[in-house]
Amino acid sequence: MQITKLSTHDSLEFIYYKISYSMHELLPTIERAKDILHVLNSKNPAGLYRTTDEKYMKNLGGLIAEKMVNDLLDMNMVTSP
Repeated sequence: MQITKLSTHDSLEFIYYKISYSMHELLPTIERAKDILHVLNSKNPAGLYRTTDEKYMKNLGGLIAEKMVNDLLDMNMVTSP
């Protein structure tokens, strides 16, 4: 994982980071997204059916976001207000 702190204006309350993962680091997350694809609800909150690709990509995005937050917490880069 590579983390780069992005420059921000001093008046902002937030710190922005650019986080990059190698494919090797994401392989377990990709496999998990494939493994749990069959247990996801096929309907979205509006009741419309999701395609398999849509379910996979949204699930993968959520798992990557979860991994990123966990990694930042492990590195003590996230603090409560």
